[in-house]
Amino acid sequence: MTRLIHVVAQYRPVIGGAQHYCALLTEALVERGLDARVLTSRLSDRGTWLNDLPSEEVIDAVRVRRFQALKRGRVTWRVFHWCRKRHASHPRLLLEMGLMLAEGPVAPELPLALLASPRGTLVHLFGVYSALVGQAFVAARLARLPIVVTPFIHTTPPIGLNMLWKRRVLRGADHVIAMTPSEKTYLECELGLAPSRVSVVSPGLRPSDYPVLDKPECRRRLGLPDQAFVVLFIGRREPHKGLQTLLAAFRALRDCCSRTCRLVLVGPVVANSGGACLQDEADPDVVDLGAADHATKLQALNACDCLAFPSTSESFGIVILEAWAVARPVVVTRLPPIEDIVADGDDGLLVDVGSVQQLAAALKRLCDDLPTAATMGERGRLKFLSSYTTATMADSVLSIYDSLARVS
Repeated sequence: MTRLIHVVAQYRPVIGGAQHYCALLTEALVERGLDARVLTSRLSDRGTWLNDLPSEEVIDAVRVRRFQALKRGRVTWRVFHWCRKRHASHPRLLLEMGLMLAEGPVAPELPLALLASPRGTLVHLFGVYSALVGQAFVAARLARLPIVVTPFIHTTPPIGLNMLWKRRVLRGADHVIAMTPSEKTYLECELGLAPSRVSVVSPGLRPSDYPVLDKPECRRRLGLPDQAFVVLFIGRREPHKGLQTLLAAFRALRDCCSRTCRLVLVGPVVANSGGACLQDEADPDVVDLGAADHATKLQALNACDCLAFPSTSESFGIVILEAWAVARPVVVTRLPPIEDIVADGDDGLLVDVGSVQQLAAALKRLCDDLPTAATMGERGRLKFLSSYTTATMADSVLSIYDSLARVS
């Protein structure tokens, strides 16, 4: 292959699982001397739809080309609501075109760039949830380029395959990458994909990006008490991230725990998220760091005693790896993708989705037995180093690329 083109709806500095996965993989491949570049939109935020990111730049040695996306307007939203109402009862590709226009991003010039790609180019699509990826698939297929798709499917409840075009993309791809065994099984059973066309490649992190720092010093910098039991939440303030469940569980923990407790929140508030945590703004035991940079997040990870991630729907959960990278145990919900990653009682604790009582009990278990919590964290770090680094991820993806290059 002469070139690798990675297509994602948005790219750094935008925060998100697909963006993070795409960026780390592309950077790892560029470090190995491959010609890997990113095509994306100029949107810095899906809510405002402002094309305010530069058209071209180099980020961590990766060439990034961004395309102007169509803007939303009154007519766009009228088309969207009209199509959504009818699509619910009569799914049709024509109606989905109206939904795609509004959900976006739609970048008219991006398909032209793919059509002009040289022979030997391989296209990797990240996230079957945006119109931009749908556009890229059509263009790559017309150009007869091999296509790999990492869909980021939320299997419980099923999110991501609610439109016919998304199923067609997955069925038409040359290879599909699932992030967990449960996602692979779901894709094979739901879409009838042959097992040979679906591989499991989990996300990875660079260990050097997550050094283990001095815990007391990190707490001092964040204004946290030395002897407190500190619970950390990392994620966007979206309903499915389970923050309201965590807030209720934290209050229950604080009521029954003899130690001082703190809850630290890291992550941006998303538009239309209901203003998660607004009612706790006056709570001195809840420390909200907002959309913190990596350095601040790293301090929070090293300052905490455990990570709590009570999401109701996930395709993987990269924050689990972030906690393990600095040897912190995790308390997470019992979802099929999460159960593929976390061993209950070994490197973390699993609780039922939405159960405030179980979440509070799991946090209290760690609070009452810090040595066991530390042991779980160390086991998590060993698992991370053996299975979830960018080097492991890049090796697996490259073997898929090479197999497709030989066939084509």
